[in-house]
Amino acid sequence: MLEIRIEGHSVELSPGMAITLEKFNPLLDFSTIQGSRVYGFTLPDTPLNRRIMGHFYNPQVGYKNRRFYCEKYVDSQLVERGYVKITEANAAGWSMYFTQDLGNIFGDLQTINLSEIDFGSLAIPATEIVSPEAFCFPTILNPGFYGNQPVEGFSGQVNEVGSQVARVPMFFVNWLLDQFGQWWAGGLMDPTSRIPI
Repeated sequence: MLEIRIEGHSVELSPGMAITLEKFNPLLDFSTIQGSRVYGFTLPDTPLNRRIMGHFYNPQVGYKNRRFYCEKYVDSQLVERGYVKITEANAAGWSMYFTQDLGNIFGDLQTINLSEIDFGSLAIPATEIVSPEAFCFPTILNPGFYGNQPVEGFSGQVNEVGSQVARVPMFFVNWLLDQFGQWWAGGLMDPTSRIPI
């Protein structure tokens, strides 16, 4: 059984309603991050749906080109989360489409190079090998690290234990996403659980 929840409320569907889910294959597509998309569907005009959609049908309600948070369930199992947008409202109901909009997951930072974003500063002690919150120094075999210029003391291993040559910290994805989260209200991650929300 299909269930669609908009803004946390289960909407009423037309009897026998079916939706088509289109999944994108991200292989070899580096220009954008594409989420899945559902072809347009229609919600019937019912009192419950009117309330959930904010009485969008009423001409006295100001038009807001907004996205509604949406969850799709099949047999009570969450299948996908994303957003729906209304494309048309008439006496029969609301025509809308579903999208995950993964291409804009980073908002205003989407088109900025990582090197241009101020992530703040982090003091890294010379003797510390790992910080449980932010970084570590894994030993990586990379004889071409310095290219054709030999460097005294470099044995072909980056972050070799006991060496002060070729020390490159590797930052944890959780720490990096936390820095992105500081740009958003509430953050990307729940710092107590370290699980994406």
